[in-house]
Amino acid sequence: MVLYYSSQCPHTAKYVPLIQQAAKQYGTTIRLHKLETLEQAQNAPGPCTNYSFFYNGEFVTNEIFSVKKFETFLQTHM
Repeated sequence: MVLYYSSQCPHTAKYVPLIQQAAKQYGTTIRLHKLETLEQAQNAPGPCTNYSFFYNGEFVTNEIFSVKKFETFLQTHM
């Protein structure tokens, strides 16, 4: 699992650490990549630079996961 995100949306500051913690509780990890420069955003692999979540190398969503939605994702994919 990989998440590319930026501070463009204020909700990422709240939810990114929460889903990282949820991943740990499920015995897995999520690699986080905060996009902080224009160049990083332009070279990001996702279609949306404020939040792009990938699983097994495939784009999943640009919707910011709440903890409950992320746990549902984990339960169906782990």
